[in-house]
Amino acid sequence: MLNRIEWERSEFSTLRAQMEELFDSFFGDLTSRYFIPAVGTFADGQVFENEREFILVIAFPDMDKDDIEVTVQGNNLTVKTLKAEDYEHDSEGASHRKVIKKTSVRNVRLPDDLQTDRIEASFVDGMLKIILPKKERTFQRVTVKP
Repeated sequence: MLNRIEWERSEFSTLRAQMEELFDSFFGDLTSRYFIPAVGTFADGQVFENEREFILVIAFPDMDKDDIEVTVQGNNLTVKTLKAEDYEHDSEGASHRKVIKKTSVRNVRLPDDLQTDRIEASFVDGMLKIILPKKERTFQRVTVKP
């Protein structure tokens, strides 16, 4: 007979936090175009940062602007692409047609200090550029009483 063992959900939350801390401590100082500690992993894109914003640049050489969809939900940025290509070929009285669909989805967990309602995206010459403005840091002065 098996005994039932009770556990609390917080144990899994703690384990996940410990695993994230372990990965952050190992990869935190890694500076590469493939790993961006504050934003996430983007294997085929680049992330730039200045004091006001993050800028994500992703190459989509065979795509048009209408093939790309950028959405933000909470702290998640999703970039979806869908390209449908029609091919028709007529030979010797027979007609052949095929449709090839190319899709991709990229998800990035965004840091909390972004103004997600002001995110902008542009697509020029096969390059998607997403501007992620940071929140302005404000400090409140606290009066020390005697």
